[in-house]
Amino acid sequence: MENFVKDYQLNINLAIIIVLILTVPNVAMTEFQINISQFIDDYLFGDIGLVSLDRPFMSKVIANYIIISAILSGVLCSFINNFFEGEFSFGGVLILLVFFIIALYWSVLSNHIVIPPEKPYIRIAKNSLVFYGICVAGCFCFLSIGITTIIYLLKKTKSFIELIK
Repeated sequence: MENFVKDYQLNINLAIIIVLILTVPNVAMTEFQINISQFIDDYLFGDIGLVSLDRPFMSKVIANYIIISAILSGVLCSFINNFFEGEFSFGGVLILLVFFIIALYWSVLSNHIVIPPEKPYIRIAKNSLVFYGICVAGCFCFLSIGITTIIYLLKKTKSFIELIK
């Protein structure tokens, strides 16, 4: 089971994100979709993270999925033995934490509106699902890896403190 989680949890979550992008409607129109939107507003995180002005319902569902699944997968991976093989360098930890803070800001702390730049280096449509999907997948990856890294470092710090005593 540990190898399955270690090898496939990221792929499974990215596949779920792709399925959500392709299947969830842009706007809540049916009564069921409106109830889901109301449930997310009342009991989950509501409108947070990467918001698409063209797809308010889809971005709300995906943002809440990202927050919940990134936390769960980060915690799950941190308790798998030997998830991180080898030791961290200080620079590697610093880079992971910087990306984690950026992903945390985009996914949780702000309502960042996803709009491609005016003059992109590649041709991206203003309401591109691919561009939105790349932003969402990046936030999920960095959030889950960042949470795993923080818990791993806390466990290492705890064992170091116990070693000193």
